[in-house]
Amino acid sequence: MKGWRNILTTKLKMVVLLGVFAVLIGFTVISGDNRNCESIKVFLKNDVENHFLSEDDIQAILTDQGNMPLIGKPINDINLGMLEERVESNPFVHQAELYKTLNNELQVTVTLKRPIARIMINNGPDAYITTTGEVFPVSSQFVSRVILISGKGTDQMKKAEFWTGDGGEYLNLFNKINEDEFWRAQLAECYINSKGKLEFLPQVSKQLIEFGYPDNIESKFKKLKVFYTQVLPSKGWNTYSRVNLEYKDQIIAE
Repeated sequence: MKGWRNILTTKLKMVVLLGVFAVLIGFTVISGDNRNCESIKVFLKNDVENHFLSEDDIQAILTDQGNMPLIGKPINDINLGMLEERVESNPFVHQAELYKTLNNELQVTVTLKRPIARIMINNGPDAYITTTGEVFPVSSQFVSRVILISGKGTDQMKKAEFWTGDGGEYLNLFNKINEDEFWRAQLAECYINSKGKLEFLPQVSKQLIEFGYPDNIESKFKKLKVFYTQVLPSKGWNTYSRVNLEYKDQIIAE
């Protein structure tokens, strides 16, 4: 009998505990339905090198410059999808993700666009391009230290369709430069003529680098690396005024 009583007592305790637990959960849900947003936390990605937007800027975008405050508003009434679209409509934003937390906080993770080159557009404002070929405007608050592109061949480059279409080889080239610490530091400007051929101006030495079309990229950079690491140290950094990489297995320096 004592064994059965112990079993019944144990079961009764479990039922009571489950009941209390259910009440607590119900209370939490009811309380959660009525809770207000107490704070907004912004996390910025790609902001180390690209200071196009600050956390305060994101706060201002979320609240429509303070006209639509979120703090104090019932957190379940906040439309996360609408706010994400609002943030992503900013030309410097690549992606935005919003979350509601259990401590009544709205968390916002924003990935900024990362430029790899700046296009000096003829008869129009300059623009940046990203690793994926997105084109976005320059900022009055921050200048990104990337290679400059100029010349008659830049007219069509202000359209994103160029970079994702026929200009894919150019995008590959500028990604290659941006990914390589040596070339990113060495190559300052790129001139593209009306035929689409490229010429580079370096940061330190004075040689005009005649690169040609954006083909055989790996081979051309290997030749240029030989020129910088073997030829110039022995002949002198300002001995030559131009170096041509267009011909297979040849480096022409004058």
